[in-house]
Amino acid sequence: MMNAESATAVARVAAEAAEAVLGLDLNSIRLYESGPPRLVPVAYADAVVDVAGERTPYRRGESVHWEALDAGESRLYRRVSEIPEERAADLSGEGSMLVCPLGDRGVLALGTLAADAIDDEAVALAEVLAANTEAALERAERERQLERKSERLDRFAGVVAHEFRNPVTIAAGHLEYVDGAADDEPHLSATRRAVSRMDRLIDSLLDMVREGSAAGTTEPVAVDAAVREVYEAEAVTAAALRCPDRVTVEADLDRLRTIFENLLGNAVAHADEGVTITVGALDDRAGFYVADDGPGFDAADPDRLFEYGATADAEATGLGLAIVRDVAEAHGWRVRATTADGGGARVEFHTAPEREE
Repeated sequence: MMNAESATAVARVAAEAAEAVLGLDLNSIRLYESGPPRLVPVAYADAVVDVAGERTPYRRGESVHWEALDAGESRLYRRVSEIPEERAADLSGEGSMLVCPLGDRGVLALGTLAADAIDDEAVALAEVLAANTEAALERAERERQLERKSERLDRFAGVVAHEFRNPVTIAAGHLEYVDGAADDEPHLSATRRAVSRMDRLIDSLLDMVREGSAAGTTEPVAVDAAVREVYEAEAVTAAALRCPDRVTVEADLDRLRTIFENLLGNAVAHADEGVTITVGALDDRAGFYVADDGPGFDAADPDRLFEYGATADAEATGLGLAIVRDVAEAHGWRVRATTADGGGARVEFHTAPEREE
């Protein structure tokens, strides 16, 4: 099990082990998923489908599986038929079931069609299996985070090697011509622009390294209040801000501010003075959008806009939207670039899972 490389792979190995070691063929593993809270089936024995049909997620409160997860200890149901109907979900029959928590990551459910058929020895073995499954899930998550960090560092090195060389070369070349004469100003202006670009690159690269990891402590955050804080702190006088909706998301406030800093900066940088930026709620799903009435995105493939270094502007870093994507993904959100109603740029954040029951 410790060799499995992903949460799903770990769950499959654990489900197979439950049947082989315990002889309980009605077993399944559900992992916790937030927004809204659900226990999602990721691995289960074929017999489960034969008896109860295709597995679907359990929302909070609709199944006794949540009792084990919330309590942090196993729950044994000697007769499934005695489970109250409002908490039985799709369970039925006279069988017995044991539910073991996998820390805060999900549950391992083990069952049989016979009533009162799970003894103390089976419970003890199941809890050992659950503890090993939890440890394997934690290991898989650590490896996933390390892999992502490694990828970010590789991108960091590539950007530094490529992007830093050009402005430094430009600055050095122009400084060679500076001797204090009146006609030095064009060279000094070019040097200032190059150095300014270096400053932006440094800020963006620091964000890139800092923001790629998982989100920190989250809390309910009012999106309109957060974007107004950034708007006022950054003194974005070249743009007007509209927040027609009240939207609340579960977010790391500092990371959310990073999203708005980059998107507001992009809107001002790529539009004429007087651009209007609108931040509001999505109509068809949980989430929010940031739109402007500027020239919009110039890309046949919008997904490429979120790649590191993707920009057609020689003065831009090409990192802003990539950082936005990393921060969104750290929250478990999906980010999408599209065209606003007036033809400007629009970036949408889908803050709940795409798949629903």
